[in-house]
Amino acid sequence: MLQKLKALADANGCINYAEFVQAALYDPDLGYYIRLQQRVGKTPSTDFYTSTSMGPLFGRLVAESAKTLLQGKEAGEFTFIEIGAEPESSVLDGVIHPFKEALTLRLGDPIRVNGKVIVFANEWLDAQPFNRLVFEDGKWREIGVDISVEKLSEVHLESISREILPYLDELPEKQPNGYHVDIPSGASQRLKELVAQDWEGLFLTLDYGKSKAELLESSPQGTARAYKNHQQSNELLSNPGGQDLTCHLCWDWLETILIENKFDDVQTLRQESMFMRHAKDPIKEILEDHGNSKEKRRLMELLHPAHLGLKFQALSGFRK
Repeated sequence: MLQKLKALADANGCINYAEFVQAALYDPDLGYYIRLQQRVGKTPSTDFYTSTSMGPLFGRLVAESAKTLLQGKEAGEFTFIEIGAEPESSVLDGVIHPFKEALTLRLGDPIRVNGKVIVFANEWLDAQPFNRLVFEDGKWREIGVDISVEKLSEVHLESISREILPYLDELPEKQPNGYHVDIPSGASQRLKELVAQDWEGLFLTLDYGKSKAELLESSPQGTARAYKNHQQSNELLSNPGGQDLTCHLCWDWLETILIENKFDDVQTLRQESMFMRHAKDPIKEILEDHGNSKEKRRLMELLHPAHLGLKFQALSGFRK
């Protein structure tokens, strides 16, 4: 991996964080999301768990929510497309659904969408490259990675990367010295590429993120993190290709992309709120089933603010 990173470096032996994360996660040979391994689950050998770990119940709530969010359209006319699914799993596995058909795209697969569709993703956008900025000496400076030595280290780049220049207008002109902002540039780019294609219907994603105000006012250390064996770390450079790298999304920026591409009813809700509004029937059925305590426990983990209900948010929009 070090040799691959060196091949990307500039004359000073440096790359920006987006280039580093892209290689660490998606290198064709050594990328974290490319290698065949089990990443998601509650076992010691996995790195993190998410709502998909709750089995078919999660898919059932997603299917019901998607059907409700179709604004009265007939669900049987729409193809359900899941983006970014883990190997050998899909959110609708074991779920009886009303859609025309269900298709699954894995992380790294080409994304081509057309016709009447429901595009769903669970933690897809947070698995994209990001850039890092820090406010020092009265201005924003970009943080990169020094590849010229055996032990990777962070370094200030001489100039701001072109892809994040537009974000500078969104940032405050004055901040405390050392304030970090992690720009989820890859997430915005992936969403722009998706909605630029010729399709109509629903976009629904579940992920973790913050508002722009939260990122710029109450996250002084940034939000970039590494995950390995269910342990969160700030050591982003310690194990490229061997650990997950991620940062929080910015819901304001993603909502703007949807609105600019003619999506209506764009909103971001807590996962708990989204399911309680749009999947009432299956929730009521589970709660009234006195003999299914296991399913109730899973439901509470998906909804309760102390578990996944508050940790994740749902962004949705419908395009005619």
